[in-house]
Amino acid sequence: MAVRRDGVSLTVLGAVVLGVALVWWHHFYASALGSRIAPPIECLYQTSGPCSVVGTVASLGGLTPYEPMLFWVGALMLGAGLILIFRPRGANR
Repeated sequence: MAVRRDGVSLTVLGAVVLGVALVWWHHFYASALGSRIAPPIECLYQTSGPCSVVGTVASLGGLTPYEPMLFWVGALMLGAGLILIFRPRGANR
């Protein structure tokens, strides 16, 4: 029973971390590119090419660049929590 409770906690925490990553990503790219340009979705989960250029230029302007590692940490926490919740009950031994 404790494993399932831990899974629920991990799932909730992972969802919160993913939410924070999403808000930071949107805020950063809206500030860096302007509100009329949609934030590039690929920059949510990777830093390469244009994402790297925007991050570098924006940091020179004083903005804290978005870091996709937060997205991946949240996704891993969420996935691990779901695995703990939905694993077979006999697997606790």
